[in-house]
Amino acid sequence: YNARSRLAQAQVIVANHDLVLASLGMNALPELDKCLLVFDEGHHLPAVALAQFSAAMDLTNVRWLDRLPKVLHEVAAKIGLSVAQDVDTLAQQLRGALGDVARLALDLLRAAGSLDTVYRFKDGQLPELLQAPVTLLHGHAKGLLDVLEALGAELKARAKEDPSQAAEAAAQYARLGQLAPRLSSVVGTSALWLTHQAQPLAKWLTSDTRSGLVALSAHACPIVPGDLLRDQLWCQVRGAVLTSASLTSCASFDYFLQEAGLDDLDCVTTLAVDSPFDYRTQGELTVVETAADPRQVDLYTREMIAALLADLRGVAHGALALFTSRVQMQAAVDALDATLRAVVLVQGQTARSRLIGAHFARVEAGLPSVIFGLQSFGEGLDLPGALCETVFIAKLPFASPSDPVEEARAEWLKREGRDPFNELVVPATGIRLLQWTGRAIRSEADQARVICYDKRLLTQGYGRRMLQGLPPYAVLRRVHGQSAAVAR
Repeated sequence: YNARSRLAQAQVIVANHDLVLASLGMNALPELDKCLLVFDEGHHLPAVALAQFSAAMDLTNVRWLDRLPKVLHEVAAKIGLSVAQDVDTLAQQLRGALGDVARLALDLLRAAGSLDTVYRFKDGQLPELLQAPVTLLHGHAKGLLDVLEALGAELKARAKEDPSQAAEAAAQYARLGQLAPRLSSVVGTSALWLTHQAQPLAKWLTSDTRSGLVALSAHACPIVPGDLLRDQLWCQVRGAVLTSASLTSCASFDYFLQEAGLDDLDCVTTLAVDSPFDYRTQGELTVVETAADPRQVDLYTREMIAALLADLRGVAHGALALFTSRVQMQAAVDALDATLRAVVLVQGQTARSRLIGAHFARVEAGLPSVIFGLQSFGEGLDLPGALCETVFIAKLPFASPSDPVEEARAEWLKREGRDPFNELVVPATGIRLLQWTGRAIRSEADQARVICYDKRLLTQGYGRRMLQGLPPYAVLRRVHGQSAAVAR
């Protein structure tokens, strides 16, 4: 309460996207119609919205249910209340229902041929055999959550009315808080699993046996972030500014406005501000034309790695090589000879901060240093000057085709007669590519180059769309080691 009191007096509040969206409707932040919101790195907002409004529940680890009735009884006794419902029976029934759903889910996974997989329900429709068990599960969990929330509300009321009880109320509230997220996840996930509407939800199972036991979880997620943001945020806020170096994709705001739920609001205006960098003179983009098509994964990877290794030998100071998958990156690591291996630092082999520190030290000592990284190194990494004179891009950064939310959305769009590749995949990849190339020029004094080994950037219509959204580098095409300028 003291923290909220200070918050109410503040003129400026710094938070992150997750906190702002998580607090909607909870009175944790000031009322939105009295606020001006500024979202930096605003291109992340749609993904954060999906994450905030998604749900997941563990189907195999149910030991927390052994503690739940005891905690509810003890907290109620501390404040002199009696629990109206038979929470012991409800907890047993919930454990049984979770076990029933888990067994049915395992049968589905076995029929699909693997216990280490993601199993998505087509069109968001649960099989008939799961409807009744999930309905029972939801009912038992909701009954327990009602008891827990009633106790929590009583503790908050007593702390507010009598400050002398605040410390004890906080201690008991914390005991409930240890179990509330698990119970809420069961209620929320089962509710979404039982929801069927014209625009389907993504619903799936995830199974993992790496620990030697089967870890099974159920998931649900909306598929259109714009609808969530429009309903939950934009209709309430007084004003908002969204800023980022990558709000445009393929030289247009259209994709972001659609994803953020801003595409049909009359009050929205956009502004693209020119960069202070002179990309035409400070850098160049070379596209390497391989013989293998990038869709021929094994052939392309071998050819790309051979070209990459040849280019790595010319690195004089700092460089960054970005890969689209850990398998692809490891193949490049395995191909390094002893000389190059001494130059390369690999994401995941040490902590990020230590890896970047080692890179700084090598470059400052006048030694060549190359970081091998994945998507998380393609955004937000600041390596100015000699720390990154070349960015190597192994392949256009298309997202994994097996993401269940993206799969569900593509399935729905196709059913609606729309083209998910051009509508979603290309602009999303364009934003990632813009971020990746943005690691090259970090100041007005930088001189750097980008080398992309994926010829589709020049040879395919969608590649040329992405190219139009990149900074105006001088573009070169390299074929058989010979480079030639390309008109943009």
